[in-house]
Amino acid sequence: MKFKLFTATFIFLVFSAMIYAQDMRTQFFVSEGIKQLELGNLEKADTLFNAALEIYPNVDAYFNKALTRLNLKDQCGFCECMYMASFYEDMEADSLYKKYCISETKMLESKYDSLVPFLVTKQYEIIQKDKCGTREKIDFYDQNDSLISSLQILNGQLFYSQLSYPARYPGGQPMLDKFIEKNMIYPKQAETEKIQGKVYASFVVDENGRVQDARIVNGVNPLLDEEALRVISLIPKWYPATVKGKPVRDLITLNVSFSL
Repeated sequence: MKFKLFTATFIFLVFSAMIYAQDMRTQFFVSEGIKQLELGNLEKADTLFNAALEIYPNVDAYFNKALTRLNLKDQCGFCECMYMASFYEDMEADSLYKKYCISETKMLESKYDSLVPFLVTKQYEIIQKDKCGTREKIDFYDQNDSLISSLQILNGQLFYSQLSYPARYPGGQPMLDKFIEKNMIYPKQAETEKIQGKVYASFVVDENGRVQDARIVNGVNPLLDEEALRVISLIPKWYPATVKGKPVRDLITLNVSFSL
């Protein structure tokens, strides 16, 4: 469920009931957080949403925490949490993030860029910066106005959506699938309750090929999500992505299937 505060001044409240396959404690903390937010107990609401996120990252907790941060006059906290809600493909969160958190949008006409020298068809770029200076997105277009690549800059670190050579697991996808299958332990409770599905997660392969910063993009159930993250944490080194022969960080999205 999402507790909504919006319009230009974020004064009035709107409720939207949305049910997710979440741990009951997560739903409890989110519901209690919404009650405290409605009562104006902002610090308590923030604590409750944090508790929900520690159990199970989800769009409701991020969205409502964003509204709490806004009421606490924490613009950067609002933008960070609203960005995370939009990361879960929530269209309203994405709209609010773009409307209230993007400070600058500009277009540069340039056929060459030192950041992406391999984009030979690049004609111009559109740059978006957030108000807190932590995120910057650059979209690169060709002369036909077609998007050919994107670059995310987060806290000074670069993530490319198109690379000269993407990160590769030794032996490719078949060997990665075998590794996951060999190391996966189906949670007993999930097996008993016949819980199954695909868990989508993202992680970074750094310049040295190490797997870092794994997180759930689209979960199924806390039990399966936790096991997926555990297995991902065990994945050995990859061949790192490269641009012009230089190793760079690459963001990978992976689905881990659980079936009975």
